[in-house]
Parts: sequence; C-alpha cells; structure tokens
Amino acid sequence: MTDEKDSDTKRVAKKLTIKTELNLIGIVKAGMEYIKEHINVEKIKEKAFDESTAATSGYRSTAATSGNRSTAIVEGEDSVAIALGARSKAKGALGCWLILAEWEENDDGMYRKDVKCFKVDGEIIKADMFYMLEDGEAVLVDSGDENE
Repeated sequence: MTDEKDSDTKRVAKKLTIKTELNLIGIVKAGMEYIKEHINVEKIKEKAFDESTAATSGYRSTAATSGNRSTAIVEGEDSVAIALGARSKAKGALGCWLILAEWEENDDGMYRKDVKCFKVDGEIIKADMFYMLEDGEAVLVDSGDENE
C-alpha cells in the first residue's frame, strides 16, 4: 500500500490477504462476545426487578411492574398501568386504568396490604400524573420525586 493521501480516500494495494471471511453469523457472534466482555451481569441482576419502568402507547395495552419503586406508564386508549411493587407508582392517559398496590412491613417482612383499581377520569384521577396507593387511596405523587 502507498502512503499517498492527498485529498482522496482511495487506497491501492498490489496484494491483499483476507484472513477471515465475515458473514452474518460471525458478526452476531462477535457482537455477543463483545457484549459479554463489557457488561456487568451482577449490576444488571440488581436492577432487573426493582426501580424498573414499563411503558406502552398502544390501544388497550398493559404496562405492568412488580418490582419495588417501579413505574408503570400507559398512553393508549383504554390501557392499564399496573404497579404492584412497594412504593411503586403509575400514570395513564385519560380513559386508562391504574392498578396500585400498598405494602406494609411487619416482623416477618413486607407484605401487600391492599390493591385497588382507579379509572383516569380527569377529575378525581388526573391524566398523565403519577399516583401511589397510600391508606387505600390513590395519592398524587410529584413526577420529580424518585418514588419517594
């Protein structure tokens, strides 16, 4: 190869040796190896369930979370946001449904105290606002709060 570059990007070689032929399987395999080498599986396991978010935008869809301090968000007409973990919250567009859980702690640990369903009607339950279940009631949560 020559070292001439000037203003073009063409390179010329008298001889070219191909060491490995790339095909789709090889590219996928190399990508998987790269990912395995560069991710921290233990860190992912820690976050896999708690502090997660489920969101949907399709009609009559469902976003469900069961991890603690998680978030469920729905936007499509007649959709359901289900937040069943401790200190979890949900929000939905007008006409959607929110299913919220309340947890309590005793000597044996945490247990689900209550689960209730609310329709986002725009009056009692506001659209696009986060709610949690506290004392059996849907309580508005500031969206800036990190699941309190």
